[in-house]
Amino acid sequence: IKLEKSISTGFVLSSSKVNTFLLRTNQYGVVPFESGTAFISGNIFKNYDSLYSIRTKKLRKFDYGFGLEPHINLGKVNQALLVQAYGKVRFGVFELYAGRRKEVMGLMDTTGTMGSYIWSGNALPLPKVEISFQNYVPILGNGLVSIKGNFAQGWFGSTDSVKTFYLHQKSIYTKIGKPNWKINLQMGLNHQVQWGGYPNKPYLDPITKKMVSNYGNDFSTFVLASTAVRLGKVGNEGVGNSGSGNEQLNRQGNHLGSVDIALNISSRYGKMLIYRQSIYDDGSLFYLNNIEDGLNGLSFKPKNGKLKLLGIEYLRTDWQGGPYFSDLRNELRGFDNYFNNIVYSEGWKYRENTLGTAFINSRDNSNLNNNKIKSLSLFLNYLTLNTSQILRLILYKNIAPLNKKQFSTYYSISKKLKSNIYATLNISLDSGEYWKNGIGTQFLLKRNF
Repeated sequence: IKLEKSISTGFVLSSSKVNTFLLRTNQYGVVPFESGTAFISGNIFKNYDSLYSIRTKKLRKFDYGFGLEPHINLGKVNQALLVQAYGKVRFGVFELYAGRRKEVMGLMDTTGTMGSYIWSGNALPLPKVEISFQNYVPILGNGLVSIKGNFAQGWFGSTDSVKTFYLHQKSIYTKIGKPNWKINLQMGLNHQVQWGGYPNKPYLDPITKKMVSNYGNDFSTFVLASTAVRLGKVGNEGVGNSGSGNEQLNRQGNHLGSVDIALNISSRYGKMLIYRQSIYDDGSLFYLNNIEDGLNGLSFKPKNGKLKLLGIEYLRTDWQGGPYFSDLRNELRGFDNYFNNIVYSEGWKYRENTLGTAFINSRDNSNLNNNKIKSLSLFLNYLTLNTSQILRLILYKNIAPLNKKQFSTYYSISKKLKSNIYATLNISLDSGEYWKNGIGTQFLLKRNF
């Protein structure tokens, strides 16, 4: 068995009491909020040996893999985290995996982005069981049309408001264009649901006039959550054991996600990706009421030269369908309140970190009250003097209710010291009104075995 193994160690330190924004975001929850931490982590992975059999020149029908990544923080924050721990099996085009695994979801440039809107790699991975097409699978015209997708059940655990609740997740994406074409189009959507669980304290619901002691944890509740059927009335017998008026008047669970489209263009100069993620939360996207909001991005990878990647992104979440909501008039279907929910009051988070874009966040286990933002991001990755260097510049504004501007920048330099030893230095700066002004640094030394 061929294993990939490594060990990393280093520290994170900032001039203020908190680590700077770009040092801690999209790090799968391993960089703590508080400054002054040393860390050590290890990795051991067994990936699929090969996509194809050398003997038959065809796709191997069966293979397996696993991953383990423990991480320890010591200092102002003492933590022992199991960032990844999973097993996976591939049979033909299908993959089944169980455990925690680093992943993102949505169409974007995964290396140059500030994170997908809905699933960005900002939080510790949730434990899940998932069946999927990990790669595009041709279904029509010798590769003219291909699809990929996933179907997963996850576990959130417990928060201050709800105990032992779940994640339902699925996605479907289509690619139009053969592998040798210069242009291809990708489009699709993902569906995320927080559902089930028990309120930490039973309560009398003011709408249903029932004592709510759980939100439904049986199979019939799962069917309602996964199909997203609209319940629409108090007393609907199909809501399992949940007596929540918010759910009985809407849908079972908290539903959210994005509808994505991307254009890939290859030329003699390099590869370009243009992408858009549109947001849905309560139905306003169906009526195009919140079409102004979304993530827009462009990335370019030159074929030659020292520049390896240029990325630009613009994220807007401030309109949210408008300031009014009415089921009677489609044009008034707004007031979306992205990432927040009445039942799951901590919002779209896991272990206090936002699952989606890091621009929407909270400093404690409260709800995500800064979800109306505009941000512009620039990303550069280039080679100079045999070192890999990254520059990121971000300007963003929290529109309401905070109305605060922020500028953050990040510079990273990585160098190979020996055949199996790498050193990385990251420096970041925050200047503005939302995060405390400060400079932060992270040093990492990694050895592969």
